Amino acid sequence: MHKKKILHFASFIGNIGDNANHNGLYKNLYSKLNDIDFNITQEEIREYFWRQKSFDDKLISLFNKFDLIIIGGGNFFELWVENSRTGTSIDIPIEFLKKIKTPILFFSLGFDIHQGYSSENKLKFSNFLDYLTTDSKYLVSMRNDGALNNLNLLYGNRYNSKILSVPDSGIVLSPQDLNVNKSWIKGNTIGVNLAGDMINLRYNDNYDNALRVYSEFLKWIIENYDYNIILFPHIFSDYEIFFNVLNLLPDSFKRKKVQIAPLASGDNGMKEVFSLYNQCKIIVANRFHSNLCSIALGKPTIGIVNYPQIENFYKEIGLSHYIVKINENNSLENIKSIFSNLHHNQENVVEEIISVRDQVRGIYNNSMIEITNWIQSKIE
Repeated sequence: MHKKKILHFASFIGNIGDNANHNGLYKNLYSKLNDIDFNITQEEIREYFWRQKSFDDKLISLFNKFDLIIIGGGNFFELWVENSRTGTSIDIPIEFLKKIKTPILFFSLGFDIHQGYSSENKLKFSNFLDYLTTDSKYLVSMRNDGALNNLNLLYGNRYNSKILSVPDSGIVLSPQDLNVNKSWIKGNTIGVNLAGDMINLRYNDNYDNALRVYSEFLKWIIENYDYNIILFPHIFSDYEIFFNVLNLLPDSFKRKKVQIAPLASGDNGMKEVFSLYNQCKIIVANRFHSNLCSIALGKPTIGIVNYPQIENFYKEIGLSHYIVKINENNSLENIKSIFSNLHHNQENVVEEIISVRDQVRGIYNNSMIEITNWIQSKIE
């Protein structure tokens, strides 16, 4: 049996949510392709965003050294990218693809139109997709964060039968994937994740009011329930919103009841941080993978909505009754009401969350059978 070489082209040192996605992907590949002897090499896509490397002939040469290329998962089908030949972060134009002999799996990608797009990028991307979806050398899949709905908004249903919908692999994250450590979390703890990027887009002119809502909500928890608070940053900018919220809390609360988790990257960072998530009773989450992975771990989770992706995700999995639109006038009352329900009915809510998670895992498993069958047909 010849060893097969797979190149995984994605982000491995960015948001730990991406690492949770990759972890789930690898688990499935190794379990479903157990009759193929293969190894996986990682190529960091951020080095291309940082201009340390280029989408050029060297990348074509690299791709052609492997038996399979996997691009993603990640939010790489985003149409705001300027000067891209495909209209997206994956700047591998059709003339390059024609020189690549290796089959390519575009895996569980986000398609984001909410940061804006030009008519030029809209056309570039449709040309790119038209090429990918008419050649069996490529398989394109998008994840369950509203990506296919966004695609339909721009192009109608022309790609519905040509693109596979795959739940993000973070849905199969389990405690067995995480580091076992003696945590410094003590007592009953609530985990809180707030996104500090795209502030103007997320809040418009409502940022100061949202900070007030967040701080009043945390004060209310501390004053009325026996919970500590741990704040989970996923990227550097998340610290800023946490500091802004903390500045509105009494000093005694900050010193006695609030902690901030480490900001870590890579696979080990993912295992460390999500092991802390796993020790929380309830999660309040603003980022996609913070929500997804908390649900994967069976945690009662409140989704903070200030970007369409989170609302779309909760709609797709049938848990919209656990989201709070933070920019609405009654958001403080809503989040208190949902939290009270989660606190007083934790056992029932956990049962509901696990039931939904298992349904999504079933969809994911069926999708992965289709994907691994395609891989098998290409590299055996």
